[in-house]
Amino acid sequence: MAQTKVASSKSATASIKYGRDGKDKETSEKKCIAMSGINCDPSNAEYEFGVVRKAFNKAKDEGKDIQAHLIEQSFKGRDIDP
Repeated sequence: MAQTKVASSKSATASIKYGRDGKDKETSEKKCIAMSGINCDPSNAEYEFGVVRKAFNKAKDEGKDIQAHLIEQSFKGRDIDP
């Protein structure tokens, strides 16, 4: 059964790395099989987010304010093909 999770993050970079590089604890399979972004390229998102934080003088506030919202969709086994 598919599950959807919506969360806020105080570290956009940590959220991107978790989604992109995370592995399942039991099987060691990569968690991410497909990634997309709205108004940004996921492969370049860390850089883009950093530039925006610096432009608005928010770089020093990492860990204090919400920097990103993420939506995770999880599927058990092979419920769906990417």
